[in-house]
Amino acid sequence: TTETVTRTRRVRGGTGSPPPPSSSDGSPIHPFASRSVRFAVVGSGPSGWYTVQRLVKAIPSAKVDVYEKLPVPHGLVRFGVAPDHQETKAVQTQFEAMFMANENIRFIGNVEIGRHITPKTLHDNYTAVVYCFGSDGPSHLNIPGESLEGVWAAGDMVGWYNGHPHHSAHHFSLNEVTSAAVVGLGNVALDVSRILLKSVDELKKEDIPEPVLAQLATSTVKEVHIIGRRGAIESAFTNPELREIVSHPGWRTFIEPPEIDLTIKEAMKERSLIRKVQLLATCQPDGSHHSFDGKKLVFHFLRSPKEIVSHHTQRNHIGGIQVTHNVLESNGTTTRAVPTSTTSLVPTQLLLKSIGYTAYPINGLPFDPKRNIVPNEIGRVTQGVGGNVLEGVYVSGWIKRGPTGIIATNLWDATQTVDVILEDLKQGKLVEKVSAGGWEAVKNETDGGDGWKDRVVSKEGWVRIREFEDKQGQALGKVREKVTCVQRLVEIANGL
Repeated sequence: TTETVTRTRRVRGGTGSPPPPSSSDGSPIHPFASRSVRFAVVGSGPSGWYTVQRLVKAIPSAKVDVYEKLPVPHGLVRFGVAPDHQETKAVQTQFEAMFMANENIRFIGNVEIGRHITPKTLHDNYTAVVYCFGSDGPSHLNIPGESLEGVWAAGDMVGWYNGHPHHSAHHFSLNEVTSAAVVGLGNVALDVSRILLKSVDELKKEDIPEPVLAQLATSTVKEVHIIGRRGAIESAFTNPELREIVSHPGWRTFIEPPEIDLTIKEAMKERSLIRKVQLLATCQPDGSHHSFDGKKLVFHFLRSPKEIVSHHTQRNHIGGIQVTHNVLESNGTTTRAVPTSTTSLVPTQLLLKSIGYTAYPINGLPFDPKRNIVPNEIGRVTQGVGGNVLEGVYVSGWIKRGPTGIIATNLWDATQTVDVILEDLKQGKLVEKVSAGGWEAVKNETDGGDGWKDRVVSKEGWVRIREFEDKQGQALGKVREKVTCVQRLVEIANGL
């Protein structure tokens, strides 16, 4: 408006002070935002850091406290991205540069909201709180035999080879496995399959913990079967990941059923879809994969898990997975996989379920169990689905939209959430929280309980951990050697 422009010009020309910060469309936000705005961001994965990045860019003087339940930051980048994809993990460097250069950004690690601190205490002491935690619980097939030994969530293996403290004790008995199976047609399925098929020599320079490398060195896995109910074209793999696994010289890749249609149709308009078909077409076998004795990867499209069967001698252990054969039916608009009466058995001693993640609710924070998200309207948290908006409470990332997309998706998501925060600031909706006390007040108002306050990891503590891991890695000729014990991480953070 004219009034706004005049006021902005008067500030610039009359006092010489800098203009108030602006939202993404260039309009000024509420005047107090340049003085005393304090935010809490819960979660230090990509969605958390992108949220911090957008907040401090829009409001340079804002103070941001980043809460993380683990002693170390970076969430999905550190613990989810495959260790042989260091170029993707390099986004940590970007986050670190922002984090270290800005004294107004504080890291509060090894603190769990809902356990150590209630959401209400957090909300009472910040201008706004943005929840950016992910979805790290497993999804289930809900078929007979799922409780057999040797059946795992793919996330268990991903956390294990990435050094997640909650998964470091897993033992997959890879020295007793010749055939592994993965249920799911997404990038995580490709990641775990690739790690299982690669040699230790290919992996030893990555940031896989040494105890994990020792287990991988004993592996007898010769074949990996990727099973999905949909067709090849409908799969969720992205092309770079698909190209990487089908072109690897260390194994041969097959497709079941071999007669599956991989011709490029005139109706295919998307270049990415055409490229996917071209990549999959290179996998078409010259003959049956059953007669091939080398390392192999087999895609089983149009197959739905029906039952996990036990081993013929070890009745409490998996021996195979029975699948129902599907056919694709189209009504001209949508295509769906329809089961037939035909079934077959895929022998396997290890099954990884890569069928998505579920979120764990935080006590005191609204949760939608059907969608596994915190209910929200474009990032503003609501009191249940369709309920009233909770003032000053926001979400970004997986807990906002569900576990979908790539790392860069979180940048768009964070931008959207920060824009609504800026809009609420501009409209004065958060003015009552201007005097919020932040971490100092939270600490004083919260019971120390089991002594958790003495185990909080600061920004300086994280630097000590990072330097320790880098130094250990250099001695071993690898990227870094991750510390996988929470207690040891806290000790290092404290200089012990």
